[in-house]
Amino acid sequence: SVLASLIRHGVTTFLSDWKTFVCIPFVAAFVGWFTNYLAVQMIFYPIQWRGIPLKKKEGEPFGLFGWQGIIPAKTIKMSEVMVNVTINQLVNMEELMQKLDPEEVADSLTSQIPEMVKDVFLEEKENLSTKEKSSSKTTKSPPYYTKILKSAVNSLIDTDNKAGKWIVEEWLGRSLFRELTLAMQHDITSLF
Repeated sequence: SVLASLIRHGVTTFLSDWKTFVCIPFVAAFVGWFTNYLAVQMIFYPIQWRGIPLKKKEGEPFGLFGWQGIIPAKTIKMSEVMVNVTINQLVNMEELMQKLDPEEVADSLTSQIPEMVKDVFLEEKENLSTKEKSSSKTTKSPPYYTKILKSAVNSLIDTDNKAGKWIVEEWLGRSLFRELTLAMQHDITSLF
């Protein structure tokens, strides 16, 4: 019969070169594992771009002579997409805003206010110094308001000044964030 002759031929072929046929699954498994391993490495590593930066576009994993992992190269684009999907499709912003506790928002953000205020006041202090120098060229003494503002800025950014620290943390920080959260909750429909 045809089936018996096919089986006989297959067995004969296998036995004539059985070592090769036994190796095929192991070689195929190794090649499969290695290509998967290499692909994963190329997706995630290296984190920083490596190579000669002759031609490299920001956000692209490859250059003329170099490489960066695909995920690290596209982190900004991927994070923007994830935030947009989360905000627009998974989370209802009105419900989320209504669930915010104004006191907790104020507590969590207040610790960051002194540094932000210090940066703003340091910049303003530089502006005042510049105005003071320019006004001293035209008049013998700087304007009185400039002296007062400069003194106020110095006292607010002085970390040893307890009154200045209270003004920055409690008045500017806690009150501002508490009231801002309440205002956003009250007028949520006009925001989104």
